[in-house]
Amino acid sequence: MRGAGGLQATGATSNGGTGATTSGVGDMVRAGGSGGNGVSSTVSGGGGGGAGSTATGTSGSGQTAGTAQTLNGGAGGTGVGTANTRNAGNNYGGGGSGGLSNSASDRRGGDGAQGLVIVTWVVPAG
Repeated sequence: MRGAGGLQATGATSNGGTGATTSGVGDMVRAGGSGGNGVSSTVSGGGGGGAGSTATGTSGSGQTAGTAQTLNGGAGGTGVGTANTRNAGNNYGGGGSGGLSNSASDRRGGDGAQGLVIVTWVVPAG
């Protein structure tokens, strides 16, 4: 199973990246949540939650991050209100917060958390 991360956002009031299954492979593919939109130039968007073993990830909304999904989905990083700060996503697969700047300079958002792959198989009777 593999899922692609969301795209990065740009601009002062930009939209968060979108979780998708476009590049997913395997029998079970679930999308992570989309990142929350930035709120003017004062608050960055929260990261989307990682997909769990039983459910797709939840999307962020404004500064609020997407919540963790059971089993094994991580919460996104909460959006920030202080320039030059960022919050990382949580294990497994939570998206990082957006970056925030109080000037015309771009700022890096938070890192997304590592993903998790679970491999299962059935031993044939015999």
